[in-house]
Amino acid sequence: MRYLFALLLASFSIISSIQAQHTCFQHEPKEIRNRNVDYLNLDLHVSFDTSLSIVNGKASYSFKPMIKNVDSLYLDAVDINLDKIKLDGVEQNFKVLQPQGIVIYLKNKLDWEKIYKLEIDYSAKPKRGLYFHGWNEKTNRQEKQIWTQGQGIDNRHWIPIFDDPIDKITTNISVEFNPKYKVLSNGVLQKPSKEDKALEKKTGNKVWRYVMSKPHASYLIMLGIGDYGVHYSKSKSGVPIQSWYYSKMPERREPTYRYTEQIMDFFESEIGVNYPWETYSQIPVVDFLYGAMENTTATVFGDFLQVDSRMFQDKNYVGVNAHEMAHQWFGDLITAKSATHLWLQETFATHYAKLAQKHLFGEDNYDLNRYREAKGVLAQSITNKNPIAFSSAGSIMIYQKGSFVLDMLKKVIGREEYNKAVKYYLEQNKYNNVTTYDFEDAFHDVLGYNLKWFFDQWIRRGGEPHYQVKHSFISSNNKNYALVEVEQIQEITNILGYFKMPIDIEVYYSDGTTQKSTHWIENQSQNLFIEISKNKTPVTMVFDANQQILKRLTHPRSYDELIYVAKNGKNLLDRLEALESLRNTDIQTKKEDYLTLLKSKNNESIVDEILGQLAKLSNDKQVNDVFFTFSKSNDNKIRKSVANHLTQAIANNNDYSFMLKDSSYSIIETMFNKLCTWYPQNFKTYLSAIGNTKGFDNKIRILALKYSVQINNLSTESKEFKELADMCTEAWEFRTRINAFDAVKELGTLNQIAVDGIKEASNSYNGRLAAPAKETIKYLKVNHQLSKYFD
Repeated sequence: MRYLFALLLASFSIISSIQAQHTCFQHEPKEIRNRNVDYLNLDLHVSFDTSLSIVNGKASYSFKPMIKNVDSLYLDAVDINLDKIKLDGVEQNFKVLQPQGIVIYLKNKLDWEKIYKLEIDYSAKPKRGLYFHGWNEKTNRQEKQIWTQGQGIDNRHWIPIFDDPIDKITTNISVEFNPKYKVLSNGVLQKPSKEDKALEKKTGNKVWRYVMSKPHASYLIMLGIGDYGVHYSKSKSGVPIQSWYYSKMPERREPTYRYTEQIMDFFESEIGVNYPWETYSQIPVVDFLYGAMENTTATVFGDFLQVDSRMFQDKNYVGVNAHEMAHQWFGDLITAKSATHLWLQETFATHYAKLAQKHLFGEDNYDLNRYREAKGVLAQSITNKNPIAFSSAGSIMIYQKGSFVLDMLKKVIGREEYNKAVKYYLEQNKYNNVTTYDFEDAFHDVLGYNLKWFFDQWIRRGGEPHYQVKHSFISSNNKNYALVEVEQIQEITNILGYFKMPIDIEVYYSDGTTQKSTHWIENQSQNLFIEISKNKTPVTMVFDANQQILKRLTHPRSYDELIYVAKNGKNLLDRLEALESLRNTDIQTKKEDYLTLLKSKNNESIVDEILGQLAKLSNDKQVNDVFFTFSKSNDNKIRKSVANHLTQAIANNNDYSFMLKDSSYSIIETMFNKLCTWYPQNFKTYLSAIGNTKGFDNKIRILALKYSVQINNLSTESKEFKELADMCTEAWEFRTRINAFDAVKELGTLNQIAVDGIKEASNSYNGRLAAPAKETIKYLKVNHQLSKYFD
């Protein structure tokens, strides 16, 4: 039996891989790890050899046994070189279990619940978890950085640690590094201690020490090191906020972090729980693996999300900013006990980011975000019937579907009631781990609601309802009714059944007024008789007004009914849904109505949908005039719609080259690409118009180089191709490199600089770079007989 517990811990990764293969839509085995001790605090000191990508560390843990007779310990450690391990100052024997971890054989059994100190001296050259960037880049153009990404189990590559969210710890992290750079970690930066000052004097380095006074999950431990400036601000409640930015790009600081303080203020008000940590920071890094990561008190995000004021109008960090900040409550304060319950983090961060944008940008923004969520989920669920609370649910289910489901939960019980339950849920479980049942129980504990039916239906099962609806207007016993026949026609299995939800039905009258009522739909087939006004003429009805239920809908309505809703709908989403339902209607039938709609003030989403349909009438003067007029709109979103839907046949009627001087990089990129393709004879004029504009991820500049080579038939020795080839190399961030790969693929030619860059990228730790590089190599070898470059 000796060391059995440590071996059980080591076997967890195998068990997890088996569990992930289960396809049951209601339950899956518990994924909670065995552990024999409770790690309380990590005191970590690290230094680095940047030229060799090596981390040197000393990890000191305080812990207490959870059971009697503990005679061994297990820690996760992947390819970490261990020097020595001490327990309360006495050196211990250990064994490395390749490649996953270490078993520490204790010389004496531990006393139950006594606190011990474990010290580990080690070094590592991590392949994951901690990344060195730019230190060996030959041209010295890239940012020199060290940064970490611990989720899900990658911190074990640079720290020997019990790498599981079930064991939360406080941390004291000190980093020894070159004083010309800055260091960020979790928690509050401390003043240098006497020991820190002595070490600084001895080594010439600086010591940064960060302390977390509250426990958090090990995967949230982070480092960010580089050449940064820092902007300091505070929320209304006094939370210190640090906004880190590249020292050479100060103009991007304010646009990138715009609204940060307002988002913090909104969350504290909406969630009802104050920000749960002592400080909050955000830091951009090069070649980040994802969009961003919500490390406790210190979010890391990809530097491609840094924007200046001009960029802000096309894309910005606001949504990601809000998402990661929401995680400080949902994910960091409370953490899912296992992968089955990950939705309690990602669903909530997505949902509250949507609410923050509603607070900042209004109701239409919120409704359109809901609409996009629903569209994405329904497209995905054709093949993905997984429930939200499932370890293999898939991102769109955990993020977008979960977010929409929380909207529906509020519809069922009320927003204020929902907020009360969420506040209770957070306060009862703060700094701890949670499961779906903890969230579900909060509604019963606080409100008395048994919501098992809702959680079974939307969280523990997959799929969505498909309503087939017919409506008619009838008279009976001197009363008028709207007869609504509803049938649920989704596939029914032993797991997927009929849905029960309250649905708003809105009757539209010819005088422009409406009548809305709510009805619970829960049976396979239901007929609703809704009494309506005797003094008004009904025109049509909307089933699920404002698109509040996640569903598929088959509801035949005539052209006159749909266009009436498009013109008179009370809700943006009902108007938009009506227009989308008219996509297959003959364009001549709807042209005049569409032109009338465009004369009234409309949300840009309505304009975009109409322009997309009208683009089929390329030789119609009225349509051509509309496109040209809207191309000069003051609203860049409408100008963007013109650029996106513009066809060559429409462009033949007017000169759109003025759009190459637009304030929007997105519009310039789209128009430059289209105009160069349609009218290559005017390339010099277009090139002159864009000047030195580079655009997002240098896309406009890369297009200019590609077309210069292509249209002018330039060789690989031309300065244009050499510049393009250089953008394939590691001197550039990964999104620029991917754009350059695409240009090289289209040109079908190479020089050695491009070849070396693409090869190097194909071995990158960043899968978002490596995959396109490998695809580029495969494409060029097959389609352009360039195998000799890659053999």
